[in-house]
Amino acid sequence: MIKKLFSTVLLLTLMAVSLAACDKKEPVSSEILPERPIVSSTETSVSVSSETSVSVSASVSVEPPVSEDVSAEPEPPVPAEDVISFDVMIINQCKADIGMVSVINPYDESQMDIGALPDGGVLNLSYNDWPKDVTSFDVAFYNKAGKMVSSSSIDITGVTERVTISLSGDKNIDKVEGTVE
Repeated sequence: MIKKLFSTVLLLTLMAVSLAACDKKEPVSSEILPERPIVSSTETSVSVSSETSVSVSASVSVEPPVSEDVSAEPEPPVPAEDVISFDVMIINQCKADIGMVSVINPYDESQMDIGALPDGGVLNLSYNDWPKDVTSFDVAFYNKAGKMVSSSSIDITGVTERVTISLSGDKNIDKVEGTVE
């Protein structure tokens, strides 16, 4: 109970800090932007205890196609009838590279770092065991120096296929829009 309360307070604090950062419209990475996006292909595993786990796979693509995969295959902690499957597509149109994209694990509210998202890139995530009763998708964006520059909680009520999150701005994340299909 105390652990759950502490996690909730920590999450609310992070959201408050991120909202303050959003109001300042700080550049994602104004001083360290490369001329061209740099994406390396690596494979990473995300794993937590089987009681509090979520399975996610991700890929990032830019022109020319480059991909980064993140996968975890723990057993679903809840019965199959209590989970849904859907994809999340994050499109970066903010004219700056995102140093790190992080999402909140719906089971234990821990932060899962997914990877970088270059300007013009698309991040594709697949969720196969998302709990039906969790109706928000929480995501945060960090610059290359590791400073959170934006976060958003997207309402995913009624999702059956895909959630599309579009980032727009001029060397900043000025707007985060989410659509549900």
